[in-house]
Amino acid sequence: MNGNSNGYQSCRGEVDAADWASASLLDMVAKTDPRQAWFTPKEVGAILNRTDQFVRDLLENGRILGHALHARGQRRKSYQIHRVALELYLLQTANFAPDELAKSILRLVDSLPRKQVDAIRRVI
Repeated sequence: MNGNSNGYQSCRGEVDAADWASASLLDMVAKTDPRQAWFTPKEVGAILNRTDQFVRDLLENGRILGHALHARGQRRKSYQIHRVALELYLLQTANFAPDELAKSILRLVDSLPRKQVDAIRRVI
């Protein structure tokens, strides 16, 4: 937290507590660098205002989608969470009004590559 107990550490640096409290978690994801597709548990924890262990528990319990990577000789798994998986988790756990949820889903779908959007259309 860079020594400031009034803010939260995000992927892009210190976030003022008032900004964090007034923003939805999806807004916090939107404030990250849009070119960043993958997040570590520590980065996701900063967005959620939770610990990286909390995020690893979500991954291990299948509540958030991600990739577990094993390096040769390492006992501990290294996790990566894709931006879309993080946004889906936030949508699934939110208590949004229906119209807010629909707008968020549309914004998420608009950010996907055309091939993935076509695959979604075939399913729904």
